[in-house]
Amino acid sequence: MDKGQDSFDLSVTIPASELAQLRRRVLYLEAALIQVIRDQRRIKEWFTAAELVALRLPGLPTSKAAVTRIAREQGWTTEKVPCQGGERHAYHFTSLPRRAFQGLIDMVLAPPPGAVAPVDQVPELPEPEPAPMPPPNAAPPWVLPLMRMIRHQGAANVAEAIRELPAFLPPGVACPSMGEAMEVLRALGMVAS
Repeated sequence: MDKGQDSFDLSVTIPASELAQLRRRVLYLEAALIQVIRDQRRIKEWFTAAELVALRLPGLPTSKAAVTRIAREQGWTTEKVPCQGGERHAYHFTSLPRRAFQGLIDMVLAPPPGAVAPVDQVPELPEPEPAPMPPPNAAPPWVLPLMRMIRHQGAANVAEAIRELPAFLPPGVACPSMGEAMEVLRALGMVAS
């Protein structure tokens, strides 16, 4: 590693299933932050079969027995939780099938019932005023260099001065045509009409 570098490359090999599980956990933790921001004191990670049925998540059956059977068949992560009749199994959110997991995330991220949609935070601003137009008596930026060439550089005539003018123009200023130059010089009284 060079002394001038502030970083280094790191490669880690992990099974794809573990990476998928970690990504799901990060997604849910982001949703949990939304719960905290909304001042919901309890962040829920474990759900009983009855709670999952009540949530009506997409891709899950509508009976507790069917949810329990699928959880057992798919090897969902479980935890025993106390209840009135003893203990029940609760299932970790990361064990849910993809559609149910996404449905749960959508429910957490959805605004609470009765909440007003967020207001656009950018205030209404008036349209900016157009840039002021140059005064009608303002000469184009090429006039002064052209006049200097005619008076001080010894250009024999206007045509010769216009041919040599590009070398004396500021960057970005276009060279006028012979007709444009003559029109402006006439308006300034530099050449006869």
